Amino acid sequence: MEELRIEALAERGRKTFTTEETLEFIRRQDLAADTMTSSPLAGLEPDSAVLERVQSYVEGEVAIEELIEQATRCASAGP
Repeated sequence: MEELRIEALAERGRKTFTTEETLEFIRRQDLAADTMTSSPLAGLEPDSAVLERVQSYVEGEVAIEELIEQATRCASAGP
């Protein structure tokens, strides 16, 4: 089953990715899914802007450090 997932993801968006790139994508995707699942348990409901930033991380467009920095700035700014 995992092989099928890797194979499908390796050709996402009409682009071909190496095995390493695909495994890194899966790692980011799994981390994001775990985080988003636990957020409501902590009383945090992500809005659409947060979901877009997380998707940027999953796609490899944003590094985790940048994602954390953005979240820290938003939290410091308050509601």
